[in-house]
Parts: sequence; C-alpha cells; structure tokens
Amino acid sequence: MFERLTRSASALLISLVLVVAVADSAHGAAETGGAEANPASIELRKSFRFVRHAGRRTSPPEQRGGGAATADGVGETAALPLEAVAKALGEQLQSSGTLHLPDVGEGEIVLQGSTTPILETAAGRHLIIDRDRTIEPSSAGAIPRRWPGFSVVQPPAGSNLRDVVGLVLDAAGYDSVLRSAPLMFGRGVTLQITPDYVVLRSENDLLTGETLALSVVDPVAGLPSELRALAGEHRVRIVELTTDGAPVGVDDAPWRDPAGLVTTMETARLAPIIGEIAGVLGLSVERRVPLQVTAGQPVASANLRVGRDGKAAYVFEQPDQTSQEHLVDRGDAAIVLHSAADLPQAIGAMLRHFGISAIGPSVEFYRAPAPGSPRRFVINVPGWLAESGGRRLLITGTTPPPLVRLYLTREGIDIFEYRIR
Repeated sequence: MFERLTRSASALLISLVLVVAVADSAHGAAETGGAEANPASIELRKSFRFVRHAGRRTSPPEQRGGGAATADGVGETAALPLEAVAKALGEQLQSSGTLHLPDVGEGEIVLQGSTTPILETAAGRHLIIDRDRTIEPSSAGAIPRRWPGFSVVQPPAGSNLRDVVGLVLDAAGYDSVLRSAPLMFGRGVTLQITPDYVVLRSENDLLTGETLALSVVDPVAGLPSELRALAGEHRVRIVELTTDGAPVGVDDAPWRDPAGLVTTMETARLAPIIGEIAGVLGLSVERRVPLQVTAGQPVASANLRVGRDGKAAYVFEQPDQTSQEHLVDRGDAAIVLHSAADLPQAIGAMLRHFGISAIGPSVEFYRAPAPGSPRRFVINVPGWLAESGGRRLLITGTTPPPLVRLYLTREGIDIFEYRIR
C-alpha cells in the first residue's frame, strides 16, 4: 500500500515526465538492467501489456494562459456543457445578468449572460464565452486591451468539448497548462496517467493545492474509480468528461479482491528471501551447504545452494563467507549479498543462471483502450516479472497498493513481496 505523504513531501514526488519504454521479449534468458532490449512486446489480457523501463526525457514546453482566443470561422457551434467545464476546473460560470463594457472601440459592448456566459477563473480572469461568435473580431481583440481582466473565447464552428476546454485553458491565466503530458505520482511503485490536460492553476497548487488531470473521453475508456481515489491521496484530481459533459466513472462498482496469489515475506536476513523465491519458482533449495576445501583450509559453507537440472547457484550472505565464493565449482554461480541493495541484481542473476524467462529490474504495465491507441495509464513496479512452469510471478521489494494488486492478479500474475526489517 502506498505510504500516505504529507502535502509538501508528496509535491516533490509529482513529476511531469515522458516515459520512453521499449519492450523486451519474455522468452529466453532473464535480462539484467543493462541488457539490450529485444523489440517485441507481450500482450496480456484486457489490453494490458508490459514492457521494460528504458528511461525518461523531459516534458514538452508548458503552455501558459494569456490573450484572447478568437476565430474567423462562420456558422454555429453546437450547445456545449460549459457548466461541466466550470465545475471540472473548480471555477464559477455566470450565465445570467447583463455585462456592460464601456469604451471598447467606438462605443459600449453589452452582453447577456444567458447567451454569452462569463467564466471567472482563480487567476482573476473573466472569460467571455462567445459560442455563436456574435462579437466582431476587432471588438474581441479590443476588449482585453481596454479591460485587461477580460478575454474573449470564440470557439470555431463545429468545435467539440475538448476544443473548447483547450481554448478556455489558454485564456484562463493559469500558471501551467500541459497538453497530453504524462503525470507520474506515487512512491516506490509509481503510476502514470496521460490526460488531455495537466493543470496547475497557480504556483501554490504544486505545494499546497492540487494538480488537475482533465480529459474528455469515451465512457468505456474511463479510468477506474480506484485509480482516481489513489491519485487523490497524492493531491492529483482526475476529472474525465464525456463529449456531453457528463462525468465518467463516478458510479463504477468497486473491483473485487485480488484474483491471484499475493505472498508477503518479512525478514531481517537476505539469503532466506532468495531461498523463498527459488522455492516458489520450483527450484531446489539447501541451507548451510558445506563447500569442498583443500587440506589445511578452514571449513567453509554457503548460506544456500539453489539447484535445478544439474546446475547450482550458491548464495553467500555472512561477512565472513563473502570471500569464499571462489570455492564454488566452475559452471556454478556464486551470488554474494553484502546488503539489501544487492537483492534486485542477485534475483536477476539467479533467474539468468537457471534460464528462467524474466524482465527487470523494473517492469511497466500499461493499459490502452484499443491496440495501438495512446496509453491511458502506466504502472511501474521495481522488480522482476518471471515466467516458469506456466506461472507468471512478479517479484518486488516494494508493497504495491491495492489497485496494482487488483490489476496484476486479474491478469493471472502472482505477486511475491519481500520486506527487510
């Protein structure tokens, strides 16, 4: 389960990044973090895939609000759910009364809220939403020059809700608006979503407020309610609207408990973790195994001997044993554990030595509404995804939150979690 963070600490864990991922083959020997990737992907049920993490690059330039958004198009724009847009942004929409703007051009502009509503933003801007483009382009440009707190938003003919949201955000005066930029949150196990817009209304939102992830989606592509709740713990508010402005997924039924096996091991020793993982994968495990020494040499032993089909790997943990790995027979593997930091690579070395198909030491799971479509969200788990005897096992030293357990076990992946006391 994710550790709940304080507001100031969690803000440091919210980052806008683009993730570049390449897929690894799940066949053949296990790969370590530095191995070359085989450009193939493994498709799981329910549109899941998993790929190996390859790196990150910086996010695209920020789009900052300001100025009037106008268009020269003619015709009418279909009725748009502006109330839903205002609610999603946490702003007020004035759709009644009369607005008088004197000294604009050669006279006064009078607007009725019922036909030309005004959206008031937290940045102190007043956006005149001219859906039918009744304001002349010259007057639309003159209004913000004479009245700096006002801007005119004139959606082009045929604009849909996503277009209007973009125009509103451009003129809202917010501190930061990113388009289709991945938003990552979490600790240890991280989750990444790619909404249509990532919005910070002011600089204070980063430290004391919230990050808004806003999208217009088809109802079947909505994110699960559990993911929205988890994002809320990290001060990320996910809002998804249909093209009609209806909220998506608010009435979703909670998912059931994990469908697969989740095993948790907590210990103060390192070698037992390797032994337990080996046993789960069907390898033989011997403990306190003596090593052959020449006459006159002190007795030597390994903490573990893991074996299968005539191959063996010896595990050394105790400080006085780590110098004895040279006693292991040629062709066998010696795995030395100096500290808990050595565990991920030690697990990878064991998987590779026994030819167990695996991806790691970091695995990404992602979901897309349809093959080839943009990823709706990505789950990154530090660890190894191994396949042996028809069983898929995620081995991780972190504690995935319930949502991640639900998703992975529903895909037939068992989870082995280890914790160091």
